[in-house]
Amino acid sequence: LDVWQPLIYYCTRAFEMLPRYQGILYTVSQASLEVDFLRPSTQVVWRAFTSLTPSLDVALDAADGGSGLVFRVHCRSGRDLSHLLDKPSEAEVVLMPNTVLWVRNVYEC
Repeated sequence: LDVWQPLIYYCTRAFEMLPRYQGILYTVSQASLEVDFLRPSTQVVWRAFTSLTPSLDVALDAADGGSGLVFRVHCRSGRDLSHLLDKPSEAEVVLMPNTVLWVRNVYEC
């Protein structure tokens, strides 16, 4: 971790300068997670920078037909990267490391 600390520090500082985003966001996890820990009122901490999108279609396209979990996040502290993208229409928002999320609901598909 010591090797990465300067990079994490400067990335965090740079992201903090971007416009704040509030709204509904989606991301897909390709990891095979045990969903037993995802119960309503459970706290989840995302330890890394996490990319999300306000478009469910864009999130599902990123899954590329694979299996995984779709997360729908009510975001209050994201940072909007859309104006920096080649395709701003694909709107991307980043969450900072150690973002705390609370599970409201879990739906089976």
